[in-house]
Amino acid sequence: MPQPAQVASSIQTETRSDGSVAVRIDSDPSFFLPPTPAALLEVLKMDSGASDDELVAWKTLEDISLMLTNILGRKVTPHSVTNSIHRLRQILAKSRPDGDWLVQTRRGRGARFALRREKALRPEMSNWSDST
Repeated sequence: MPQPAQVASSIQTETRSDGSVAVRIDSDPSFFLPPTPAALLEVLKMDSGASDDELVAWKTLEDISLMLTNILGRKVTPHSVTNSIHRLRQILAKSRPDGDWLVQTRRGRGARFALRREKALRPEMSNWSDST
């Protein structure tokens, strides 16, 4: 079955007093994430490097596990990242149609949230020049 072309243009998060996070994707209704899936979402939506398309950069499972270890203050392994991705996808699937497709994974690349990059971070071919 082909993957739907699910891409988010914006995402807002707000931490609540109980540690959960209110999430709003595009103009969809808000939903809530427990702390660990919320931390994973924060990492996956980071635009922290080069990307070959208009979406935020891919992160390796090792990089994600290191970032989550720092955020959560406990050891997070690449295997537990895979389990957390599955849990996040389940929550997203309940929050919007085909929401689980917003968490993209690819062998050899890692994972990312299907979020459009901010315009300032997108490489524009017309602005490139051959300066020598």
